[in-house]
Amino acid sequence: MHFGVIPFRKSGDSVLQPDWKGQLGQWRRLVRRCSRKPGRGSVHALRVATLRVETELEVWLRGCPARNAAARAARRWIRQAERLRTVLSPVRDADVFREVLAGLGGFGEAAPAAAAPEGLDCLRGIARLNRRLERRRIAAGKKLVRALAVREEQLDRAGRELAQALAGPGATAVPDWAAALRSLLAALAAEAPNLSADSLHEFRKRAKSARYLAELVAPHNPVAVRQTAQCKAIQQSAGAWHDWQAMADEAEHSGAPNALKGLLASVAERSLAEALTECQRIAVQLMPLRAQAETPRSAPTRRPVRRVEPAAVFSGSLSA
Repeated sequence: MHFGVIPFRKSGDSVLQPDWKGQLGQWRRLVRRCSRKPGRGSVHALRVATLRVETELEVWLRGCPARNAAARAARRWIRQAERLRTVLSPVRDADVFREVLAGLGGFGEAAPAAAAPEGLDCLRGIARLNRRLERRRIAAGKKLVRALAVREEQLDRAGRELAQALAGPGATAVPDWAAALRSLLAALAAEAPNLSADSLHEFRKRAKSARYLAELVAPHNPVAVRQTAQCKAIQQSAGAWHDWQAMADEAEHSGAPNALKGLLASVAERSLAEALTECQRIAVQLMPLRAQAETPRSAPTRRPVRRVEPAAVFSGSLSA
């Protein structure tokens, strides 16, 4: 992430701080839930909770001395969180792919697959690919449960130790969260004109980090409310393209019928063009807003950012 130079304040100088105890408590509960039944909602919620705390910690760590006890606890937790995300990703990916296929092959004769040339071949290919993904999801879910059976105690301890350390007197660094948000939004706006298929996924990930920071700042700043919506719109648009492209790659390597591969490639290509246009449009709007990030007064009402969905087909985006 690129936050630039972030001012830090003395402890107690700002009321704007994350609810570390509440977030980490919820994170530990989600770990326990997934260790018993890794359902779609639980896996997604744990993944989001992990990413949110990681984003906040990465900003917070920039102002901590390396030998600070709280900083050491934060780094230990981040290492555990990275390992956790590694086993969560295959489960979540399989869930998203299956949703993408459901949207592509649903709604009877009006389905995008049925309306495509050689529609019957497409629908049969979707059924075969869905069965393949279902088997993969079951296997990934079992692997997640086994991994959590081994690591659950370590994860729980890391979460408890971090919460205690952040509540202690040694946790003195208080980032200027609004400054961190402005820095990240400025980086997004600067990168947007040169976006391409090679850079769009990383751009989306940084927009997700910006969204989490904007949600933290939003209770104290109405401008950040709009920034939250704009970053979410970038996530959704770029995420829709990423899911279609990943699904097209999956079909390419799974022996799917040519008709289905062609359909997915076509939707992915159209989705890329729409995502690039939408992300660049939104990024331009971020520029004047970041200059107001410290201003608490209300700003003129603007039309909400509209979500773009390629070809009016279910996007399945990992937007949260």
